[in-house]
Amino acid sequence: MTGHVVVVDAGRSSCRAAASADGSVIRPAAVTPGLPLIAAENGISTVADALTRAVLAISREPAVVAAGLTGLFERMDSAPELAARLRAATGAGRVLITGDVVTSHAGALGGRPGVVVAAGTGTVALGVGHDGSWARVDGWGFAVGDAGSGYDIGRAGLAAALRHHDGRGGSAHLAELAQARFGHLDRLTATLYSVGNLAGTVAAFAADVAAAARDGDDTARLIWHNAAHELARTAIAAAERVRGDGDSVQVSSTGALFKAGDLLEMPFRQFLAARCPYAVPVPASGDALDGAALLAAGHADALSAGVVTA
Repeated sequence: MTGHVVVVDAGRSSCRAAASADGSVIRPAAVTPGLPLIAAENGISTVADALTRAVLAISREPAVVAAGLTGLFERMDSAPELAARLRAATGAGRVLITGDVVTSHAGALGGRPGVVVAAGTGTVALGVGHDGSWARVDGWGFAVGDAGSGYDIGRAGLAAALRHHDGRGGSAHLAELAQARFGHLDRLTATLYSVGNLAGTVAAFAADVAAAARDGDDTARLIWHNAAHELARTAIAAAERVRGDGDSVQVSSTGALFKAGDLLEMPFRQFLAARCPYAVPVPASGDALDGAALLAAGHADALSAGVVTA
């Protein structure tokens, strides 16, 4: 396949790529392993290589590449070099690079102002005001931020499992699920630190925490409740920073974590309504791949300030 627009959603756990035409994604997407940290040693080179593999799996001679990357906003100084490397490696006529929160925002709200909370392995929110103002909230990484994220939920679930294992309370059900996934809990720490993707591995346990919550485990349900609260606080913080006088603010949510449905979306909206009466919840009209397609087609001008082009 040649001469196509290729769009990429590059996260820590996985990297999705697809062709697009006229601002619409042609699915299904190809899925490859997630990106390494761009801030790591040789990070620009390894990220460029990973993106190149994802792009060339879709098109050997792409006309345009538009990619949203996790962790890019902390290293925006690296974006021009990364875009240039990707253009040279793929032979693309034009390359657009931005943070994955920008592509998530474009996909969810179709390029309109408002707030989008993206929650997967990590968590970040982006608010865009009618006056062109921007506000990014959280997205600080699993070590010091990403409140309410898949990692946050998975870590809390594993902590509850180890508490039970120690005899300090916790949850017997989560301990059983953790042992089924990772092996004997005495070796859990060694197991986690031996994998190449600590954040993604811990975040994967969020699915087990969801299963326990649906089975009626009180600890698991509280973990999801707290995550919804944190995500709502993140959305409200972004809305406060971009809201004009008397304006309502559209708020949407996107990302794999919100597929938990009733465990997250409903309490998230309840917290939002109780604490932010000017917020107007709206369903996401698309995902990060859709957003990348809109950016490539020039249909999301309100977000163009956060895009680097080569």
